[in-house]
Amino acid sequence: EDSSSGLPEIDENDWYSQYVNGRQIIINGTPYSQETHGEAILVNLEDLAIADLNQAGVIFIDNSGVSEIKSLTANRFTAITGHPEGNVIIGRYRDSQPGLSFVNADGVAQQLSIERSVVLKNISISTDAASVFQNGRAASAVGLTLEDCTLSLNSTVATAVVLDNNASYSYADVTVNNCVIKINSENTELPSVFGFYKSSGFGSTDFTMTNSVVYAETSMRAYVINVSADYSDLNVSIADNTFNNIYTANGLIYGNSFNSLGVKNNLVYDAQSSRSFVYCTKSCQTSDISGNYLYSSWTADHAESVIKTPEGSNFNYPASPFTSDMDASAGYFPIDLTVVTNGAGADYDTKYWIQKN
Repeated sequence: EDSSSGLPEIDENDWYSQYVNGRQIIINGTPYSQETHGEAILVNLEDLAIADLNQAGVIFIDNSGVSEIKSLTANRFTAITGHPEGNVIIGRYRDSQPGLSFVNADGVAQQLSIERSVVLKNISISTDAASVFQNGRAASAVGLTLEDCTLSLNSTVATAVVLDNNASYSYADVTVNNCVIKINSENTELPSVFGFYKSSGFGSTDFTMTNSVVYAETSMRAYVINVSADYSDLNVSIADNTFNNIYTANGLIYGNSFNSLGVKNNLVYDAQSSRSFVYCTKSCQTSDISGNYLYSSWTADHAESVIKTPEGSNFNYPASPFTSDMDASAGYFPIDLTVVTNGAGADYDTKYWIQKN
């Protein structure tokens, strides 16, 4: 016990202990507690099965003593009952993420079909499939929240974290916060890390990406987001992120149409020849593109884009933005604050699972 208060001591590194001792865990602004979401469900990683992830409640995965990736046989998060947030899954210790992959009955890498909203915190997912998540079987718009997660896209063909391939229902919203996403640099098929292709629209909701890192170990072509369908109600906010060793001629941020587009305080590093940063082909009701730091020969926007980047972003900057202990193999790109003085890029103080000494 805490002798000064009479209350039990709580390990700040242990999300499960905080939850069962009455604390709230805030994920994407939503508080989760025993009072609002019921008793915690604790599952050991070595014993984990897909059925465990489909329980109604807040599920904690304990990976104590397990460093290997747990391969689960599954093809979907099935519909569940119990609370409207759908599946809520949290890695127990914030300095050590449980590693998951998903395969079918034959052991072949499998996309995970989302049929109810999913909230993931402090989880590492590695996949050789075409995407981590897809919504092709959803009977309604579903939400996806990824916070404090690591996503490794290992495929050498087109791949994505999120794929929207439902002709009738898109995602209700997608939020990516404080995540690290690695793309296989041998992928030659111009992957879209977040790809929205088929549905009729978002329904006036949001795609939000903050304080995250998307990278390849060596330079490659890729979109951060590719909105190739007409999503006139889609609001996109991409702020305070680091994009390393990825480029396209058509724009890292690419789309036909948006209701609003905010691209602010991002850091982009790639030493390739002239590249485009933002490209909107048809319409964008409002836009704010400012405070971005782009290293090497980047252009402010695509020549045919309906968005013309306002002042406030640094293009073609000559100095490397990272400190000398940068480690691409570990997804570690700490920012040299003597070079990047406008606050652009992701914060590594919040990424406890990859902290360097």
